[in-house]
Amino acid sequence: MRSHVVVPRKRTAKAVRLCFLALMLCSPALACAQATITSPVQPPPGKLVIRFGSIAPEGSPWEVQLLRVKKRVEIQSKGRATIKAFLGGALGGENQMVEECKRGQLHAFGGSLGALATEIPELNLFELPYLFKSLEEADYLLDHVLKEDISALLKKRGYVFAEWSENGWRVFATKSKGFIKKPEDVKGLRMRAQENDIHKRFYKELGAAMIPIPTTHVQGALKESTIDGFDQTLIFMFAASWHTEITHVSLSNHIYQPGIIVYSRKWFETLPQDMQDILLSGGEGDTAAARRIIRNSNTVVENGLTNQGVKVYSLMPGERDNMAARLKPVHDYYRKLSPTAASWLKKAETALEKYRAENGK
Repeated sequence: MRSHVVVPRKRTAKAVRLCFLALMLCSPALACAQATITSPVQPPPGKLVIRFGSIAPEGSPWEVQLLRVKKRVEIQSKGRATIKAFLGGALGGENQMVEECKRGQLHAFGGSLGALATEIPELNLFELPYLFKSLEEADYLLDHVLKEDISALLKKRGYVFAEWSENGWRVFATKSKGFIKKPEDVKGLRMRAQENDIHKRFYKELGAAMIPIPTTHVQGALKESTIDGFDQTLIFMFAASWHTEITHVSLSNHIYQPGIIVYSRKWFETLPQDMQDILLSGGEGDTAAARRIIRNSNTVVENGLTNQGVKVYSLMPGERDNMAARLKPVHDYYRKLSPTAASWLKKAETALEKYRAENGK
């Protein structure tokens, strides 16, 4: 067990947020975007104002990615367009914003692929437990194998793909219930599940007393002890302050969850072609910058958790293999969702097998 000095939670939280800022400022591209916070451009009359909704907290790396997009849009449009962000769930939960984006009431949405999967179940491919063994595998599948397929299906279902972001590896966190090292440790626990069929199936296979709760309500549920724990990424649980209500974190890395930015197709297709081109430019650079800052932040967050007394345990390879074996039926459940789902999973499995063989993994 690690030994550490316990630091008051408020002071530690402030210190970790300062580390986030330091990491952002170490990246020239992100620092440039961050500057728009303190020196915003005043929109002239007639400017296109793009309403962008997300549950991403203010001051988080996801806000920095959005600020980067905002700055690029303002520069390339020569002041004809800007983005007005509604962060921290100001417009409601992810599922609600996904629906509003499809209808054109919200111009753009940034969030988890799992939220979009409530409208497009095939996207649950990326919510499957233990599909990936590394971040490199996830990047490969997202950037080189399924990107065109996903973009085409999004368009068919009412959205326009803009760019990837990242939520990262999901881990278990509990409030006074100890570590989760094996499936039996989850059985009977009141675990918050993302409002998504695959996540519900995930907890069903583990025997948990699953409680689907919108992201915006999780901290309150923890405070009131109506749930015993949840699974989420380190960086999101910290950015959303969920970490203040937990005692144990188990680094299971059971799901790699991508983030995504999409536009409403209904709204997007009313724009002139040059504006459409501007909104879809620069995605690869935005994604690379976001992944870098988020991945660099994970160590900062882990150290912050231990410094404030949260116990952290990293599952051993054998323990992860045991969890993966128990959760294999979730893959079978996904495969039966539709012919497209079956095709995508087969394509993913084949591509990953080839990638591992070529990279000695």
